Amino acid sequence: MKNREVSELLQEVLEQGTPAEFQVALMENTLRAARRRKQVRQTVRSGLVLAIVAVTVTFFLHRSVVPLNRVEQESALSIIHSQKLKPGMLLATRESVVAVKSSPLTFTAIHTKAGGFKLMDDNELLAFLTKHPAALVRRSNGSADLVFVNPADMEGFEVERASQ
Repeated sequence: MKNREVSELLQEVLEQGTPAEFQVALMENTLRAARRRKQVRQTVRSGLVLAIVAVTVTFFLHRSVVPLNRVEQESALSIIHSQKLKPGMLLATRESVVAVKSSPLTFTAIHTKAGGFKLMDDNELLAFLTKHPAALVRRSNGSADLVFVNPADMEGFEVERASQ
């Protein structure tokens, strides 16, 4: 049987055994389902077209951006050629100061004990310097400098301890 014969047969069967209201409701549901399928097909087609357009635009944008970045990177590169340095250009440290050596005759070891120190006033200091003329020069900030008249005394001298 052909499709036309089947649909005519189906129509005759439905007309005989079904009320008119049922046929109207059935027809409305069938039309509604057909319209819905058509809307879904159109939505899917529109989505596919939008996706293809988005991929194409992204491809061309990416393709045009990449060469610009490559040009910037290539221009930032610089090649450096180097060669060995001549021996006269190298720096090295060597011992240029003669080591200072001391002998036991040039210094005197002084042994001190912790505590027991007494602060000297000006008169006691000058009492040690009776054989070496000197003066105390006061400054505005309260400090004082000891100045020797004889320049040789600035190099040092032996201090004699006064008997107590």
